Amino acid sequence: MNRQKNTIHRSRQALWTALVCLFSSVSMAQSTLPEWPVFSTDQQQSLQTILPQVTPGQVVYVGETHTRYADHLLQGAVLASFVDQGKPVAIGVEWFQRPFQAIVDRYIAGDISEAELLRGTEYFSRWGFDYRLYRDLMRYAQEHKIPVIAMNAAKEVTDAVMMQGLENVPSDIKQQLPQSYDFNIGEYRKALEKIFGQHEHNQDADHGRVDRFMQVQLTWDETMAESVARYIQRHPTHHIVVLAGRGHVHHAGIPTRVTRRIGGRSLIINSYQTDSPFNQADLWVLQEDIKLPKKGLMAVGLTDAQHGVEVTSIAPYSKAGEAGLKLGDRIVALGNTTINDFIDVKMALMDAVPGDQVRALVLRQEGDREISLPLQLSLVDPPAQSH
Repeated sequence: MNRQKNTIHRSRQALWTALVCLFSSVSMAQSTLPEWPVFSTDQQQSLQTILPQVTPGQVVYVGETHTRYADHLLQGAVLASFVDQGKPVAIGVEWFQRPFQAIVDRYIAGDISEAELLRGTEYFSRWGFDYRLYRDLMRYAQEHKIPVIAMNAAKEVTDAVMMQGLENVPSDIKQQLPQSYDFNIGEYRKALEKIFGQHEHNQDADHGRVDRFMQVQLTWDETMAESVARYIQRHPTHHIVVLAGRGHVHHAGIPTRVTRRIGGRSLIINSYQTDSPFNQADLWVLQEDIKLPKKGLMAVGLTDAQHGVEVTSIAPYSKAGEAGLKLGDRIVALGNTTINDFIDVKMALMDAVPGDQVRALVLRQEGDREISLPLQLSLVDPPAQSH
């Protein structure tokens, strides 16, 4: 969290540069004034002066591009501000799903380890983004006993909505849906359609699929809004900081749906990014784009086995193959970590960087017997995503 203190910078010149980049493609000849966003720079403030003015019940939303580490540092800075003020605060997070609230609670209480948190919430299969992006936030919350609301919809729910539509999901899924929806989304739909177009490679996608995509987005938004509203109703003196994707903290996303349920005001904070379709906020933060260190990987395909993980593929650029790793080998230890499944591999290599040497214990079948081999594996920075 110490790195957060110097990440928030406001600058008139930087803002002017961002606006120039954003509008440079607009023709000089305009018959009417375009709908350009205009930012007043008459007065510059810092979060240190703004956040103390937030009152209980006023939800603070801090958006993120999931893979942008600087956004998570901004989220941590906002959270730390409330702690430094001595105010009771809770955070609602998108990256954990509602069925796993009890697991999250046990981690915050210190009853389970980080590895047990990630395994118990099925983090790697349900969310999957590099956990280093969120680790400092979760460790800070545990250290200060800050309640963490697992506010997102279960993957089973949104998968069913995407496949079948809200009206046709099975009864067990319907029971998990939020109690109410607002389908009047106006301009929000245009931004969502742009996102859908980026993910949908079939240009002839039917309108039904587009509509189901909208229903999934609203299911996420409504579920997270319902989670936040319920917490506020139970804890009216707490401050709530919601950490979610930029699309979800759009005014028409979670904020307006919390207000519909319980009233109250919101404060939306975002880093300024010219390439985002969701450039909407009450406060823009201009900050340096700090990145995580590159992750060192073995560059091999792995699958869970009865004992350890089995090597199913080896990339051409993998140094593990050069070290003697073969297809069919089972890795049962990495460094001091016993490997029982793929999550153990993730945890063992969490902070490894390219070039690191990792001692591996490998079991190999040779004829009618199994042999044990110690191997020294050199981690790489692959040109494409790999395990």
